[in-house]
Amino acid sequence: MVSPPNRKIAEIECLRGLAAACTVLNHMLFGFLPLRMNPLLIYLRLHTQFDFGVDIFFVISGFVIMRTLMARVPRWSGPTFWRSVYAFWRRRAWRLYPAAWLCIALGLALSWVYSQSGFDYFASFETTLADSVAAFFQYYNFYLIGCFPSRTCGTNQVYWSLSLEEQFYFLFPFVLWLSRRHLPKILLAALFLQLLWPRPLHSWLFYVRSDGFIVGILLAIAHAQSRLANWEPCFMQHGALRRPVLIALLLLAPCIGGYVALGSYAQTLFTVLASVLVYLASFDRGYLLRNKWLTGFLVWLGARSYSVYLLHLLAFGLTVQLLPQLVSTAMVPWVVAHQNSVLIGVALVFTLVLSEAAYRWLEKPLLAYGRRREAGAAAASV
Repeated sequence: MVSPPNRKIAEIECLRGLAAACTVLNHMLFGFLPLRMNPLLIYLRLHTQFDFGVDIFFVISGFVIMRTLMARVPRWSGPTFWRSVYAFWRRRAWRLYPAAWLCIALGLALSWVYSQSGFDYFASFETTLADSVAAFFQYYNFYLIGCFPSRTCGTNQVYWSLSLEEQFYFLFPFVLWLSRRHLPKILLAALFLQLLWPRPLHSWLFYVRSDGFIVGILLAIAHAQSRLANWEPCFMQHGALRRPVLIALLLLAPCIGGYVALGSYAQTLFTVLASVLVYLASFDRGYLLRNKWLTGFLVWLGARSYSVYLLHLLAFGLTVQLLPQLVSTAMVPWVVAHQNSVLIGVALVFTLVLSEAAYRWLEKPLLAYGRRREAGAAAASV
């Protein structure tokens, strides 16, 4: 049985941390840090991709939203349904919007300061403003279709997936209300159509995909209806089997994106692998990790994964801009000789420090405030 809906699943939080780490690593390796080329970096760029972290986030989102709605909405119709949906939207707004808006404003400020000084990591203020409007109004996935081929995007590129998630959060309750008891059949049909259809990178179908969300929703329904009792991967309790399976999954995932022969179907395999990982984590029985220290770190990172996702590109820009000012003249030869290690280390420190600050002083207080408002509204309606 899956954990009660009012309790977080530790292994799902571990996967959030893993997804955030993969996204940061992918952006480090593929152009957002000016790393010096060497044989290892050339190999990684030619033969791997680590952007499957986004697909893990999508499957988790579908799983979590369905668990939440099933716990709070006894019937998928009527006034009670829409009151619960409105409360869900309100909670998501308190959880997501303040941090996103702050990071958009920070990106605009950095663009204004550094683009005028001739520093080219941040786009021009005009470009960043157009970027920020698309991010603020949650249509960045459509905006990216046009700006990416012409290389006219700003530093808000992570907002394409956040926009897609927000569109999903808004539209799914309507799908739920219209389909009701036919929901699983409709979702399965939509899932297989997407998995079988080619979705080239940076195409329309790539940026409006919903297959990960659908898998998560179906997984939550299956757990709620106890349909997975006979499909629980109990063999993963044994370390001799669990470790090779996990190593194979984690090695296979980055290799998929670099395997040219897969072409437009690489996205399908990313979704399948992300779904397998969330499926294993959903039982909350240690089928993914049992190392206390690694689990603790990934749970910690998972709690901050939203801030990490929002802030890491800005942290990279600050690294490139500020590092020359932080290094003394005597240290310049050493820094030049170890350029990649220094850039990666400083960028990670900036990312984690900024993310911890955003999580501690923005995300947590506003989320608590949103919960208090919801509790007050619920008490007033009784």
